[in-house]
Amino acid sequence: MRIVITPGEPAGIGPDLIIQYVQHAQAHELICIADPIMLQARAKKLGLCRIIVTTQTFCEKELFT
Repeated sequence: MRIVITPGEPAGIGPDLIIQYVQHAQAHELICIADPIMLQARAKKLGLCRIIVTTQTFCEKELFT
């Protein structure tokens, strides 16, 4: 299963929730559409380091097939 998620407002709680969510093993692929630098900075600020950031460009068709 593939889940696509966006964190919403960068200054809000969304990025923190996503970072906390990925701290636990998941049985599915999670694609987060967000600024990777912002996610890394928030993870560091939260003292959580298990975050894998890759930068790729996807077209909508690739995400939902």
